[in-house]
Amino acid sequence: MSDARDLVIEEDLKTAWYFYREEKFRQNLKDNWSTVDGYTTFLDTGIEPTHGPLRDTYNKPTAVYFEQSAQCGCYDNVRGYPCVSRVFIASIFEAWRARCGDEMDIEFGHFLANPDRITKRGPKNLSEIAVAHQAICEMAKAKAIDKKYENYEILPSYPAVILIFDRTPNGNEPDEDGYYNLRKNAERVTVLVMKTGASMVDDVTLEDLDNYALPLERSDANGIDIRRVPLSIAVDFIVTLENRMRAQEKKKRQRFDSELGPFELPKGFDPIVKSDPQMWAAALMAPSSTEKKTDPWSNVQQAIRRIEARASGIPSGVDFEHVEWMRHWKSGYDEAR
Repeated sequence: MSDARDLVIEEDLKTAWYFYREEKFRQNLKDNWSTVDGYTTFLDTGIEPTHGPLRDTYNKPTAVYFEQSAQCGCYDNVRGYPCVSRVFIASIFEAWRARCGDEMDIEFGHFLANPDRITKRGPKNLSEIAVAHQAICEMAKAKAIDKKYENYEILPSYPAVILIFDRTPNGNEPDEDGYYNLRKNAERVTVLVMKTGASMVDDVTLEDLDNYALPLERSDANGIDIRRVPLSIAVDFIVTLENRMRAQEKKKRQRFDSELGPFELPKGFDPIVKSDPQMWAAALMAPSSTEKKTDPWSNVQQAIRRIEARASGIPSGVDFEHVEWMRHWKSGYDEAR
């Protein structure tokens, strides 16, 4: 291969590095949010979560709580065990990704929120949810002292503001193309944005949500600072809040999270090359790398297929297209631009 073509292949491989990491991140979200008890749950108010590591609370500006009324299934082996519909995480992620744009940060567990499914024996009202959330925050803060969590921290807004789903996402019809539009779902589904009462250095106000506020329809909201808004508005509010807090951050994380690197290590190279797109691409293109051989599924050969397909204007079969959240679901944000 010529030097010029090698450079084109290296650029494609660097793009692949970022693509593979986001694909791994998306799969982690699917596993954590939409499988039965694959994440934090409460058995009683204020006790330690029985599932999922406390590390999931770190590097997120808020938490999402799912009341039983927002869950699928029933208890006591009737219609299956309760779980959270995948449409929640799909709608949240696509709204968050569109809002963040090129500034999207997926390193070291960073995301909009972590999920907490409330069980039958868990918190019974908004006040009890706030108490349980504070208990989790205190446990997470204590655990963060461990050196192995040096790239993780409780973000300033996390103890103070939470999101609560109390309804299932029913009633959205597919578009004319037959696909379920996640953008429209985020505009239709509502979520409660609630202040927990925890103090912050730069206090949070929910007044920016007043123009979008819908009837609360809750009997337990007296004396609580809370709004019901469309999910899309809540996502924008939380991202804006986090961006405002970023200037106050003192802790600096490493640039890339090694746990998101699902890449084959070229033979003879130090594992550190997987932690940087430039080093990884250069290692794959090195003369000693077996990646340059003719295995059609090697990273280099897939890059060549993509480059040749783009030049011919045809699909390569290995394009940078993420696995769908579900069949016949679409983001909808590209269409809205």
